[in-house]
Amino acid sequence: MDEYVQDLNALNDEFSPRGEAMWLDYGESPLPTLDDLRTLLDGTVGLRIEIEEALGDLEAPDEIADAHLQWISWHSRLLAADQALASRATTVASWDEYLGSDEVARWVEVLREGSLLCAEYEARLNSTEAAELFAGTAWMPNQLTDVVHAVIGCDAFPEDVDDLAAIYRR
Repeated sequence: MDEYVQDLNALNDEFSPRGEAMWLDYGESPLPTLDDLRTLLDGTVGLRIEIEEALGDLEAPDEIADAHLQWISWHSRLLAADQALASRATTVASWDEYLGSDEVARWVEVLREGSLLCAEYEARLNSTEAAELFAGTAWMPNQLTDVVHAVIGCDAFPEDVDDLAAIYRR
């Protein structure tokens, strides 16, 4: 488990700064344009492809293999939603058209799924059953929560996923 957590932390250290830099570049514009959005989405898709490949290369310990597979499956859905967003952004003429699109609605739904997945696994990992299951292991049980946060970025989800249009259009 320690190696897995270290590998996830290494992925986080590699990919998070790049993603944050893209968002910072996007945020520098006081009124982002659709061209700014297209640049952000192209970068996001490229980064997610790299993340998906890296996650697929990790070998999860048996204790959390099911969680790892669920995260990979969710990440694949997020990548597909991001790709659809990027594609849609090339065809719209206005923010209203973009924000009202089926692609944005699907993306928000995928984020909602991820948020629920985080909550489900955090509850599972904080349960008495999990504490008993992992009581005899050398690593600390709170590392499982670290795994959840590293793989899916639970802390990055806004409280109200439905309010995400504000991220794009300030």
